[in-house]
Amino acid sequence: MTLIPELERELERVLPPRRRRFSLKLGLGLPVLLVAGTTAALAAGGVIPIGAPAKDPVQPSNPHTGLGQVTGGSSRVLGVQTADPDGGPPWGMQLVTTSRGLGCLQAGRLVNGRIGVLGRDGAFHNDGRFHPFPADGIGHPGTCASLDGARRLIANITLGGIAASASPNAECMPPQFTSGVPKSKLCDPDSVRILYYGTLGPQAQSIVVGSRVIPTTGDDGAYLIVDRIGNSGIGGVGVTPYPTNGPITEIRFKDGSSCKLGPSGPTGPAHTCANPGYTAPAAPPVDSADVRTPIHIATFHRGKHWHARISFRARVAVTDAGSSYGLILVSPSKKHPGRGVGTSTQRDIKAGETVVFKLDWLSGHGRYHGLITYSTRGGAFAMPDHNGALVGRVSFRLP
Repeated sequence: MTLIPELERELERVLPPRRRRFSLKLGLGLPVLLVAGTTAALAAGGVIPIGAPAKDPVQPSNPHTGLGQVTGGSSRVLGVQTADPDGGPPWGMQLVTTSRGLGCLQAGRLVNGRIGVLGRDGAFHNDGRFHPFPADGIGHPGTCASLDGARRLIANITLGGIAASASPNAECMPPQFTSGVPKSKLCDPDSVRILYYGTLGPQAQSIVVGSRVIPTTGDDGAYLIVDRIGNSGIGGVGVTPYPTNGPITEIRFKDGSSCKLGPSGPTGPAHTCANPGYTAPAAPPVDSADVRTPIHIATFHRGKHWHARISFRARVAVTDAGSSYGLILVSPSKKHPGRGVGTSTQRDIKAGETVVFKLDWLSGHGRYHGLITYSTRGGAFAMPDHNGALVGRVSFRLP
């Protein structure tokens, strides 16, 4: 159960879900060379022809909800590129910022300083042309993360299951994650890619992959790794503060410090590493005394299901995606004890405004209990935080 089904549907539409997670075994030919600047891509017969523009799958229209709107003039193609295992135009990255304080990294094929899609793997009817993304495109919504206090994006993305065309529209489906569809709908297994890319900030100097030390690029500290996905089992998209669970084993910074990387978790790099290029947000900390307020609960029966409306008056404003109110609710279940609902607000909220969580299709009978918190662990898809400032506790019983 979720309060943001439209965002879930968007994520599921663009890429397959992440079903399993294993360490990726990288071949000796992993194309991780990072090069500043751009290049004109050459096909066998010369320069790749330019086709119709590719459409951005995400077109947000409200500056105060979800991702927000792209900030005018914020779009930049970063000075980093890496080869594709099949050759042809390299891959590159485009960065935009939004009205809700997010930065979004879009990866694609790089031709004449533009990021876009190649007409292959079913995209654009395999016309062999290059189709540039819009300059203000966001790409996959799961690649967006909150900017730091200096309005820089420090984020690391794993994108598994995208075709070598770089199209986000899944004209062919990765056979590694797909079953029950005609073979004509499947990609060539060798055409499915996994990408590791991100921006580590102005103090990043290099990353270490195996025995190779690879310089990052520019003040963004950009890096980009592209490989065939093989049978790694890593599908979907994820964004983290540090590049965990991938081929990068260390980040080295300009001040001589470094960060050893490994699996994520309570003792992972997000808890043990410090990025000297990161600037903490300037907003003062918020505690429970600042947000605690009465919570109102209404339940009603309609058709075969129960519904609940949980509301409260917000004492602290939400001005961008860097903060949110979240609900964690445990439902009664003898078969699955502890199962529940977790959801967060995905919009700006004024101080004094009423916030309503709507819970539909409740079928369990018994006592529901949980809590509402205010958290500064925001982002494009903020999740409720047990450790956030406590707004209040929730409890109600359905007959």
